[in-house]
Amino acid sequence: MLVKQLDSNQLAQRDASEKELVALGADVLEHLPVVNNRTPAEVRNRLTRVRAALLKIAVEAATRPATVSLDGEMNVLEALKKITEQTGNAFVDYRERFNQEEKNPKIKVSLEKVPFWQALDTVLDAAELSLYDYDDEASALAFTNRDGAALKRTGQAFYSGLFRLEPSRIEAVRNLKNPASRSLRLTVDVAWEPRPIVLQQPLAEVEAKDEKTSWNSMGAKVNWSFPSKGPTPGSKWIFR
Repeated sequence: MLVKQLDSNQLAQRDASEKELVALGADVLEHLPVVNNRTPAEVRNRLTRVRAALLKIAVEAATRPATVSLDGEMNVLEALKKITEQTGNAFVDYRERFNQEEKNPKIKVSLEKVPFWQALDTVLDAAELSLYDYDDEASALAFTNRDGAALKRTGQAFYSGLFRLEPSRIEAVRNLKNPASRSLRLTVDVAWEPRPIVLQQPLAEVEAKDEKTSWNSMGAKVNWSFPSKGPTPGSKWIFR
């Protein structure tokens, strides 16, 4: 009915129907008719706008970070189970694979609607656990005991929506025979929530920048090479 009213003789009714379709939310997308050469121009234009608006709503919902609420004293496995129940993000214990002691210590936390990654880092640190970056899980995060010399996870990363970004290595190289030949390489570990989502980001559109300079990725290599004139000391990096 609403789609038919997009071709109404009355402008007010066409506008109202378009707004109502958008207000129904992203679930309407699969029910919208396919636009073809027979579709009236007015309906085609309005359906295109409706579809674009609903896709934007769907993307925002899918990429919105999950939140966690935990309060009180509980063992860490119970805390991880509650995080899974609240976010859909699953965990796998890899400690047996590495012959590590499978402790289940009690932790005390107070988290109220905290984004997933900040909440997880808090829980893992409280139990002296860490994530294993080289697991073979398709839709879960693997955890192990934290190495005794490793830093805590909190305070080491930047958070942006679904993503956790942590600088893990910085390498500066200068050729002593040719002072003009120098390079700076920053390695950033990027993790995202493992719940079922689909994200596509062409690497050519990924950009890194500091206060003065920006760099675009060149080609399809994940390992970027930046110009020899690296960021100035104290610079803040932004990856997007």
